Amino acid sequence: MKIARRASPQFLRRSVLIRRRLVPWLFLAIALVTRAPEAQAQAEFHKLNLMFSGNPSSFKAEDYKDFISEYNERVLVPHVLKEMDQISWGWRFEAELRYFATPNFAISAGVGQLKTENRQEYLPRISQRIEVTTNIVSAPIHVGGSFYFSPYNQGNFRARAYLGGGVMAHTNSKVFFEQLEFNTDSATTLGGSYRLKGRGEAPGYYAEFGAHMWFATRLSIILGVTYRSADMTNLRYDTVAISPSGVETPFTPPFKPETLDLTGIGARFAVLFGL
Repeated sequence: MKIARRASPQFLRRSVLIRRRLVPWLFLAIALVTRAPEAQAQAEFHKLNLMFSGNPSSFKAEDYKDFISEYNERVLVPHVLKEMDQISWGWRFEAELRYFATPNFAISAGVGQLKTENRQEYLPRISQRIEVTTNIVSAPIHVGGSFYFSPYNQGNFRARAYLGGGVMAHTNSKVFFEQLEFNTDSATTLGGSYRLKGRGEAPGYYAEFGAHMWFATRLSIILGVTYRSADMTNLRYDTVAISPSGVETPFTPPFKPETLDLTGIGARFAVLFGL
C-alpha cells in the first residue's frame, strides 16, 4: 500500500512562482488570438463612391495669352509699369459619382470648376490707384468610364491601376478682363476704366490614368494624371467703358481673343467615400 507524500513547502513555492510567470504570457496569447481577425481585415470595397478632388491643371488659351501680351506692350510698357503675368494654369475642383458596374469597370459622372485669376495694382501717385484684374472660369461636366487592372493586395491595403476617359462639356465658361482707375489724371491714366467679358461653351473629351488605393475604411484615394480637350470659338462679348461717375457706355477694345482653348494636362488627387 502506497502512502501519499505531502508536497514540500519548497515545491509549492516553485509552483506558485511558475504560475505567476505563466499568467502574463497566457493573457498575451489570448490577446493575440482575439486580435488576429482584426489584423487580417481586408480593404473595404464599395460599388458606389462619392469623389472629391482638387487638381492643378494647365491650359493653352493662346488667344488670351496674345491679348495679355498685346495689353502689356500697348499700355503698361509705355508707362514703365510692371507687365501682367500670363495665365497658363489654374485649379480644377470636381465632385464625381463613381459606380463599379463590374469589378474591373467603373462608370463615372461629375461636375467641377476650373478657375484662375491674376490681379495687379499700380500706385502712380499719392491718392491714385489703378487695378487690373484678369481671370478665366469654366464649369466642366463629364461622363465616362474607367477600366481597372489586376489588383495588388498587401494585408488590409489594395491598389489598382486604372485607365479611363469620356466626354465632357465646358459650360458657363468666361474670360474676364477689367481695368479700374481711381483719381488718375492725364499724365497717369492708362485709358480709363473698362470691363471686358467673353462667354462660350464647347464640347470635348478627357482621358485619365492613375492608381486607386483602398484601405480598411470607407475612404479611398486616387492619384493620377488627367488630359482634357475643349476649344471654345466665337466667344460672345459684353464690353463696357466705366466713367468716373460709374456710368457704363459701349466700348470696343482694339483687340479681343476670339477663342478660349482650355486643353491641358493636370495632376489628380482625389478622396472617395464609399456609399
